[in-house]
Amino acid sequence: MVSELFLLHTNTFARIFYIQLIICVVLLPLTILCLKETRPNIIFKDSKYFNVDSPDFDVKDTSHKTRILNLLTVSLLRPLKLLTTEPIIASMTLLSSFAFGLVFLATQSAGAVVFPDVFGFSAANASIVQITLLIGEIIGCAACLVQNKFYLRPLRKYDSHDHDTSKKEETDNSSLIPEHHLPIAVLGAFLGISIGLFIYGGCSLSYLPWIAPVIGLTLVGFGIMCVVQAASLYVTDAFPTVASSAIAGVAFGENIFAAFLPLATDKMYAVLGNVGASCLLGGCGVVLSCFPAILIWRGRRARRKS
Repeated sequence: MVSELFLLHTNTFARIFYIQLIICVVLLPLTILCLKETRPNIIFKDSKYFNVDSPDFDVKDTSHKTRILNLLTVSLLRPLKLLTTEPIIASMTLLSSFAFGLVFLATQSAGAVVFPDVFGFSAANASIVQITLLIGEIIGCAACLVQNKFYLRPLRKYDSHDHDTSKKEETDNSSLIPEHHLPIAVLGAFLGISIGLFIYGGCSLSYLPWIAPVIGLTLVGFGIMCVVQAASLYVTDAFPTVASSAIAGVAFGENIFAAFLPLATDKMYAVLGNVGASCLLGGCGVVLSCFPAILIWRGRRARRKS
């Protein structure tokens, strides 16, 4: 019996990895052919859009020949160094990792705990409810696109005045600072994740309509997408010369939380109850939502001292 269950789970995991492999193989040519260059020291070298002397875009040419072993050592150690020595990256990694881990924790709690136990949903119907998390993430993605449009407004204004010297001088492209990515993170962390978890947990009662925790789950999905996207964009713009290492540090934290946070789901919900567990997570979200708010206020000064 044990061996049959092991083979069943092994085959299921194998199928999942095969699907991911197929998707990656299909997207690889599109990635090579369609994606544009993103490395700042290459883009800014002959750029007409940015002032490379600005303290907000302190870009230096770091290209040099090095041995493969040294390159691998730097690639492995630099993300950990940034993660442990840069408060900006550490704080945004903690927030983004918590949000990323909630993707797996929320789907597990909704599909295996809350809706089957409280509302009597079947396994199939409880799985369908998880789609609301995806709906929230789609809404969050749309919100991030809207904010990016406002973030790039000074760039488009500068470009439109490219042939007008007098207007070009009036355009302050230094206003295009990384902290402008963070308002959506505050909104996503507080309104999306925190309030969403309080609604999801507080309404997980059998005498309340099942649509109430579904609304909370949708808000959680919205907050997750806003936080993860804003964190990635912010650390990329805040540390342009080591952007890949900064993102690697954030991704490291996200994968750690994604691996271990769901392992606590069943035990946490069993000990604290549905309401207590979700509200505890909502309280953590309230605390973590202070990080992007503080960085909006003091982030520019913190980057100059980096």
